[in-house]
Amino acid sequence: MYGNIYKTQMARRVSWVILFCFCDMTFLFSQEYGKFISKRLENIAFLLSSRYQADCSVTQHFLLKPLCPDKQIIVTTDLYRIVNHIGFELFDRKIMEQNPSPVYTFVERYLLELLLTDNDVVMQRFLKESKVMIRLGQNNRLLTHASLLSVLRDMSSGRSFIVTTDNSRYTVTWYLGKQMLLSLRFPIQYELIWGMNKVEAEDLFYMNLEDYRLSRKSSSVCIPQSLTALNDSCYVTGEDFYGIEAISSSQYYKKDIGGKFTPVLDVNSPMESISNLFTISVNEKCRVEVTQRMYGNRKNRFELPLCELVDYCKSGGCEVYVGMERCVGNHYWGIAFMVNRSLGYNHLLYFDTDIRILSDPDKYKMNMQLYGFVPIHNLRNLFSGQNQ
Repeated sequence: MYGNIYKTQMARRVSWVILFCFCDMTFLFSQEYGKFISKRLENIAFLLSSRYQADCSVTQHFLLKPLCPDKQIIVTTDLYRIVNHIGFELFDRKIMEQNPSPVYTFVERYLLELLLTDNDVVMQRFLKESKVMIRLGQNNRLLTHASLLSVLRDMSSGRSFIVTTDNSRYTVTWYLGKQMLLSLRFPIQYELIWGMNKVEAEDLFYMNLEDYRLSRKSSSVCIPQSLTALNDSCYVTGEDFYGIEAISSSQYYKKDIGGKFTPVLDVNSPMESISNLFTISVNEKCRVEVTQRMYGNRKNRFELPLCELVDYCKSGGCEVYVGMERCVGNHYWGIAFMVNRSLGYNHLLYFDTDIRILSDPDKYKMNMQLYGFVPIHNLRNLFSGQNQ
């Protein structure tokens, strides 16, 4: 009995030593080879470096014949030379630019990760843990390192492929002629698709926001073709609700004597005007003091024009919905939902403001509590309880 206990204790010690050594090696690797946008990419780079002496710290293409003799690996970096993608080069970059989607880089990275698993058993476990389903060919061959290599050999940027979604999962399918070559089905989850956890995504939010502000250009108002009259002076776009009718993407316009439409931004129409600050985001003068609340009770405070924050969220694929909650005198409270269906997350922007921010933006500012990357399960409870 004591011998078994001793063996168990020794096994645990060895496991901890191995884990410590791996963590120490990846730390030294990151110090030597630069920065990565996520721990996941850093681990991929570490494996490619330790096994194949590949340098994944700079933008480049290279072929690793011992790993996959038929597909180049692509490494890309951002403006700060931080590595933001490592994967097999499977898609035409022109197509990726013309039809933006988070799917492309995920598939390239994920198939590389599969081949980097230690063996076929680990590969199957990796699939199960990430809730990804793969079909190989019409007969759905068993996925192994050998079968995946065989399929990768037949895949090229010239092969036809389709991307479909059922609002909860993506499916990417390649064809060889009329025959299905490979089908990859995976959940619409930003953590899986981006290959980063919530903390990494939250940290990236502000950094990308600052980059966006440097290159942002003011845009003119595009008046919708179809407007419905609420009364003699106010018109509204077709209402699109998010879960409940109180949360909508409606835009409000007024019509002058000459028949010209302009957005409602008037202290005499407070609800419509505040909603327009988010859904149209054309007022460059209204500023907002933001407290970004992050995982682990972390906070980040910053100030900027509200339109820049809203436009940044829109540029990332978010649709804007606003719900007004209550008012006391000139002060109003509400929530703006930035809904990203292509990545499966929402940014919640709890705000309060004095309506006089429209007439005197130098004196008044909007206050905001920002919660990023939040899944929504019960909108009614969330909406009614925002000020508790």
